Amino acid sequence: MLPDYLKVKKQLQKMLQYRLNHEYLLNMGPLAKIPESMVLEGNKTVLIREDGSVDDRDPEVAITDIKVELSEVERMTPTIVLNKIDKAAREMARQLGKLFYEEIARLADEGNQVVAVDANSFSIDTYFEMLERIEMDFDEAGNPGEIMAPVHPRDFPAIKDALEKAAGDPETDRRYHAIMERRREEFRVRESNRKLVG
Repeated sequence: MLPDYLKVKKQLQKMLQYRLNHEYLLNMGPLAKIPESMVLEGNKTVLIREDGSVDDRDPEVAITDIKVELSEVERMTPTIVLNKIDKAAREMARQLGKLFYEEIARLADEGNQVVAVDANSFSIDTYFEMLERIEMDFDEAGNPGEIMAPVHPRDFPAIKDALEKAAGDPETDRRYHAIMERRREEFRVRESNRKLVG
C-alpha cells in the first residue's frame, strides 16, 4: 500500500487554487475590481432596480476543465501543471467577461443608459451625457467612485485625445463641477432614503 500524504495534498491544492484565482483575476482586466459574492442557494438571479422594477433570470454558467491525459502523467512537471491551470483560468475569465458585458449591455439598453458613440462622434458633450445617465456613488469626502467605461481599443486613442483637449477649459470645468454637485446631492438623497427603509 502506498502512503497518502493528506497534508501535502491539501497544501498543494491550496497553492493551485491560489494560482488559478490569481491568473483568473489577471485576465479579467478592469472587471477584476468588481466585488464578487457567492450565491449558495437558489436557481434564479433577481435584480431589483431603484424604480422598483424586477428582472429575474436563470443564472448563466461558465465551465472550463483541466485535462490530464494518462500518457502525460509520466512526463508531468510543475511547469506543465501551471500552464494547464493558467489556460483554464484564462478560459474562465474569457467566458465570464463575455457574459458580464452581454448582461450589462442588455440591462443598460433596457434602462436607457446607453450612449452609443465611436471615436469619430465622441465629444466632451458625449462624456457629460454619460455622466448624467449612470448611477454614481461618492465616498465620505464627496469624491465620486471610479467610473469604468469599456471602450474598444481602436476607439480609445481618439476618445482619450478628445478628453485631454477638453481638460483645463474653464467652461468644461464649470459644467463638470455642476454635474458632479447635482449627482452628489442625488447620491446623498438616495443613501438617506436607503437608510430609512426598514
